[in-house]
Amino acid sequence: MTPVTQMLGQLIETLTPEVEKIRLPLCHLLIMFGKSEATHPRDRLFAFLGLAADGDALSLRPSYDEPVESVFLRYARYFIETGDGIRLLYQSSGILNKEISIPSWVPDWTQSEKRPLNQIATHGLFYKAAANTSPQIRCANDEKEIVISRVHVDIVSKTAIYSPGDPFDSDDWFLNLQNIFTEVDSFILNRESYVTGEPLFDVLWKTLIGNASADTSFAAPEEYGQQYHVCRKIVEDIKQEGLFPRLEDTNSYFKRLFSMIDMYKLCETRTGLVGMVPLDTVVGDSVYIFAGSGLPFILRPNAELQNKYEVVGGCYIHGVMNGELVGSDKWREEDVTLL
Repeated sequence: MTPVTQMLGQLIETLTPEVEKIRLPLCHLLIMFGKSEATHPRDRLFAFLGLAADGDALSLRPSYDEPVESVFLRYARYFIETGDGIRLLYQSSGILNKEISIPSWVPDWTQSEKRPLNQIATHGLFYKAAANTSPQIRCANDEKEIVISRVHVDIVSKTAIYSPGDPFDSDDWFLNLQNIFTEVDSFILNRESYVTGEPLFDVLWKTLIGNASADTSFAAPEEYGQQYHVCRKIVEDIKQEGLFPRLEDTNSYFKRLFSMIDMYKLCETRTGLVGMVPLDTVVGDSVYIFAGSGLPFILRPNAELQNKYEVVGGCYIHGVMNGELVGSDKWREEDVTLL
């Protein structure tokens, strides 16, 4: 073993002490060490082969002469063929968030930053959009395409305008956040009811944070509703030229909100659902739930190819996250091709 591989092996044993000399599939290791860095992009994959249970698989053979795009595509297809297709989609790069030319469903393993909703779904903690349905995903004849069973939920009819930007590199951060809160009111509070029958205020504070706790280990507790009021008062009272508060000085709701709003924005669908969607989402994109998936996904229809879509990313849609649609008249699975 190389020193790096030895170190990773020791770390795995530390993280999983209840299992003696555990050997996980490569796809699982890539999720565990998703923030690791590498001089050569291929090494984000190759470095773990000696530790992976499937590291000697022919389809995973290392090759430094092969273009990185080809390596990523080859590994992604292997993960689908071996049953990790949904887990792979949780890591997908989407249409715009990638630095190399790969299909939208393939992760860009050169990037270490991951979307928080996808991370929750990856660990299977509490998002259960497709309930206990089984994934149905396969590789297509075209190596850049996959076929997956999905259920159409709705079409995005409206998205928020304001984004806070980088709080450490923007004088307008708090002003933009104030505008976000104003938009939230117009999206949610200015209606008579919501489809779930919940109080509109509960829909509001839960949606903004994807209904997750600050450490994302469980669904948001009810006390977060009161914390939302405190968070909003902090933002409304602070001067535009004031200093950005330290996260450790804020409540749990603010910490969770902070982790969401630089990667997601509010949306509304044609039937009145609201949610948090990737910043790349535009009006006309569709919300789908893949069979076996904990998250809904935003897909964009290809302008030239019928029934073929590109992945924008996973999302939170309030009212469909706990399998509410499974078994209903709306749950009609159909195959779709992802590019």
